[in-house]
Order: sequence, then structure tokens, then C-alpha cells
Amino acid sequence: CHPVWSTMHGWPAALGELSPLGHAGIRLLQLILHYALPYGMASQAVQLLGFPFPWALALSAEFAFYFWMRIYKIPLLDTAPLVVDPSVEPPTKVFQTSVERVEAADRLGYPRLKWLAGWFLGAEPSQIRRENLTEWIAHMFFIKELGELDDAERTAVDEMTNELCARVGVSPAPGYNKDVQSIRFLHEPLFVLQRSLLQYLLTSAVPRLAVRVVFRMFGLQRTRCSKTGLFYWWRASSQLAQAAQTDLAQPDLLFFHGLCGFTGYVPLLSALLRDFSRGVVLIELEDI
Repeated sequence: CHPVWSTMHGWPAALGELSPLGHAGIRLLQLILHYALPYGMASQAVQLLGFPFPWALALSAEFAFYFWMRIYKIPLLDTAPLVVDPSVEPPTKVFQTSVERVEAADRLGYPRLKWLAGWFLGAEPSQIRRENLTEWIAHMFFIKELGELDDAERTAVDEMTNELCARVGVSPAPGYNKDVQSIRFLHEPLFVLQRSLLQYLLTSAVPRLAVRVVFRMFGLQRTRCSKTGLFYWWRASSQLAQAAQTDLAQPDLLFFHGLCGFTGYVPLLSALLRDFSRGVVLIELEDI
């Protein structure tokens, strides 16, 4: 968290600023939510089925997983270089599209200045200097620090800054305000909150396996798009349905899932997939 933003909400700027009591409270909450609660629910469920819960096996697996994460996985995440897939469209095109959407939102009642302040962690527009804007644009549309831009990219960033100021309606003072920071998703510090192995199994592995079983039952196949890298589930419509072209024929289905992935939509999708004559494309987006 940045001091300006965190102070605004009364929060510490970093975990290191927490008091010992605050640290203890966070660890206790983590222990309850991510370890005690999942194991309490799992052990009760197993015992209701008439089986003893395998505590020795579970604890051994948890200790092995915990030390693997701490010794190998988390340090690897901290040191691994940032790899970003190149954009399908040029940065200037993405910028134009973004500004057009900001203007459309402004017409619908969401002020442009509020949008701009949001990207700078709630700072007043008058506090945002020109170099703050150029730094943010370089991060957002070129994924680079200002010093990493080549001449053509720096020229493009300056032009974007001029256009943004004109279309948003700001006239930033020259220079850089070190007390103002922007949101830079791919350059923010990485904080990893480790959960129990059992929680990962219950909330990720088991639901995904169940979704795969259900989709296979309805004749769907999982494929990766060669152009976008996205995975999707699909099923072709039957030739009989294509030939019928009647008003009673079910239209083909195109579905984008939300925050919980496909898991929360299994009942709805099951109802929609019952007609095996309809074609289906279900887009799988892991980042949502």
C-alpha cells in the first residue's frame, strides 16, 4: 500500500508497520480461516461417513507442502522475471480505445477526473504532475519504466500524455510529485498469502475435476486457441439441427464465466447443455 492511500483509509502503509499485536492477529486469523476451519469441516464430513480422519497423513502432507512453498515456490515467484505476452493491438490503439471508454463513462455519469484520481490512489488531480502521468502511461501501455523506453516509444508516451490531458481536462504542472503513486499492476510488490493444502484441494482441484466430469458427460471437449492462448470447451451443433432451421431449434451457446469460474454455473450450464443438438463454446479465463 502507498502511504497516501493507506493513510486515507487509516491503514498501515506496509505489513512491516504493523505492531506485534497486529502481526499476531493476522497469523491467528490465517490459522483459523485457512487451516482450522477447512480441517474441522473435512474431519466432520469424513466422520459422518463412518471413517476415521487420516490426521497423520494430512499433517505430513501439510508440513511437506508448507516447506515446499516457503523454501522453493514463493522465493521463485519473488525472483522470476516478469514475462508479459505482447499485445495483439499496438499500444496507441489500446490507448485510443481506453480513452474513448472513459469519455463514454463520463457521459453516463462517471466523471473523468474521478477516473484519473482512482488510478493515482485517490490523489487530487492538482497533485498529479506531468511526469507522474507519463510514468503511468509507460507502465500501462508499454509495460516499461520511463528509462526503458526507446525514442519512438517515449515520443508516443508524450503524445498520449498530451492527448489524455486535453480529453480528460487537466493541465498538470511540470515535474514529478514523489508523494503521488499510480496503480501499476505488473510492477507492484508481490504478496503471497499461503493457505493450507486442504483448502487448495477443496476450492480448486476438486471443483475443477467435477466441472471436467460434467462437461465430458455433455460431450464437450477442451481446446486451446492458437491465437489467444485461451482454453475453451466446445461442442459442435448437430447436422440435423443445422438443417432443420426451425423456430423451435435451440440457438448455439457462447458463455463467458465470472469470478468463480465454471463451478458456480454448473446447474445453469447443465440445464442449457441438455439439448445435445445445440453447439456450445464455453470460454475459460483463469485470470478472472
